[in-house]
Amino acid sequence: MMSWPDSFVAKRYGAKSVWIRLDRGGIEEARVPVHDALEDAIDDYIFENIGPVFMGFFEKDLRGRVKGNVHVDPKTGKRL
Repeated sequence: MMSWPDSFVAKRYGAKSVWIRLDRGGIEEARVPVHDALEDAIDDYIFENIGPVFMGFFEKDLRGRVKGNVHVDPKTGKRL
């Protein structure tokens, strides 16, 4: 649980926020550092699920190529 001394909760644009009173007389919205933890969680999720997702796209592409009679030269990668 996080705490901010000399702070208060107020609504702005319909959402509640925590505001900190500054020494120079102003106020500032409190921030929580979530970027690193969130990025790690997203990366873990993506790497766990990339196999089935990639395979689904690959199968769909392959079915479309077969149905559309698209042939590719294996050396150049260009259509025949």
